Amino acid sequence: MSTWTTPKTWATDELVTAALLNTHLRDNLSVLKVPPQASHYSLSYAGASTSSSTFVNTDATNLSQTITTKGGRIAICLNGLVYMSGTGRAYFDFSLDGTRLGDSAYGLGSVAIPTTVERFAVEYFFITQTLSAASHTVNVMWLTQAGTIYLDDAVNFHIWEI
Repeated sequence: MSTWTTPKTWATDELVTAALLNTHLRDNLSVLKVPPQASHYSLSYAGASTSSSTFVNTDATNLSQTITTKGGRIAICLNGLVYMSGTGRAYFDFSLDGTRLGDSAYGLGSVAIPTTVERFAVEYFFITQTLSAASHTVNVMWLTQAGTIYLDDAVNFHIWEI
């Protein structure tokens, strides 16, 4: 894939060549069309669980993604199904390069799980501030108030530069 090139400032009467147009127009449009991205999607996700009362990574293999950005913002999305042994509240957050993005105590939000029988859908979406052009790693994090929380079945975790 092409890399972004700062567009040329053209001078009056400057000869426009195919090479210049390809570099400053075609290649830059290609970069904009296909931004850096990474994802994990599974209809039969093997699952993850935690009993931790402090934020921990959910799954270092599938729910940790790394992309190399061009220097923009990243959109992060997670959706899946959760259930719990016992009843309580589960809190979710994302970390970017090891730093949590949500509230220091509550993360990005929580879901109350009143029964152990039903699975509840969770969906979290976050847009970062502008990042440096570099490799960045995003992890899904969580904690539970009580019992053990499980994430399984259909899980989608996607990050892309916007």
